Amino acid sequence: MLGKKEAPKIIWLSICSFLLICLAWTPALSGAATKNQSINKTSEYEIWQTLGRAAGEKALSMLESESDSQLIVLTSAGSSIISGFDTLGCLDGLSKSTGSTMGRATLLPVTTRFDAPLWFAFFHRSTGQTAYFELNPKQLFMDETGQFMKPEKSLFTNDQLVGLMAEELFEKARQGELPDMQAMSGNLFRITTLANALHKGLPGRMAKALSLHDHYCPGLTSGVLFAEYMRLHHHLDPSQEIFVLTTQPWCKEDALINLLAATPGKKAYATIYPDRQDEEQMSETEKRISTIVFTTNPHGLWRGAALEFLWGHNQAVESFDSPLLDRLAAVLWYLDHLDEPERFVNLVQWIELPQGSHPRDWMRPGKNPLQLIQQ
Repeated sequence: MLGKKEAPKIIWLSICSFLLICLAWTPALSGAATKNQSINKTSEYEIWQTLGRAAGEKALSMLESESDSQLIVLTSAGSSIISGFDTLGCLDGLSKSTGSTMGRATLLPVTTRFDAPLWFAFFHRSTGQTAYFELNPKQLFMDETGQFMKPEKSLFTNDQLVGLMAEELFEKARQGELPDMQAMSGNLFRITTLANALHKGLPGRMAKALSLHDHYCPGLTSGVLFAEYMRLHHHLDPSQEIFVLTTQPWCKEDALINLLAATPGKKAYATIYPDRQDEEQMSETEKRISTIVFTTNPHGLWRGAALEFLWGHNQAVESFDSPLLDRLAAVLWYLDHLDEPERFVNLVQWIELPQGSHPRDWMRPGKNPLQLIQQ
């Protein structure tokens, strides 16, 4: 636990320690976009673990928090590559300084592109205040001439403190004040939806779907509910093979890939991408079905559950004329109903494949998987 006066001093000491580590490997560090192989994995880990710890201590100071047990931490660490270096070690440093962990679903690495900035967001569960900042690589590494660049101000930049508690955002919207979508370098949508979902109690097993999708939205929620429907009502067995065939793709795919462990790389997931003309030519039954989850029986025959999603939030939640707040209100509403997936998921029909046939057969060039659906 850090006192308000102690926190800045501890942050400074952590940063100084970090720089000493960097200086110890000065010959191996470079500002170029490639990594010198002379720095080993252990030293690389220590560098980023120390930076993660410093980031957590900085956030506690910004939030004027004396408790390290009230934070939900979101970060691009683990995805962002900085000057050729892996940033995964930051996660351990963040855990040490904030007490947030992936096991408690209070630390979530958010999947970003490798060239995205290394950013950190710390949501305080009591107040909703959220500290945000990014690493400034120019204050960390050597320049092109090999000269170490000492920090002029801080290793971090773009410091922001924004209130993100859902109910407070909703109340401001009712008064005509909408969120600034450019806040947090354009990360406001993902940070607001992820932090509030985790704060409300999204089950930890579902957090990995959020990590991949990089935000929480009704579309991803539908995938979570599809997976829960299969788990609760179709009693999947580890011995069964599984194949997911999507005829109408949307955000749900990222949840299904994660929660059913069915991926294109394992040849267990496939989708078609119908355009507007294709959709207009679909039958009413085809329009209802968006996902078919195939499993094998003890005899190796494939059987597919052709599923329809019934959106339930449109008439149930308040509208704020804001894409962020409308989606936030919807996902928080769905969180109250994750234990009743049958309310939103409808089994339209079973699809039985003959002996020797595999769902992949219908995804080959020239094939139309919609022909599997009984009209």
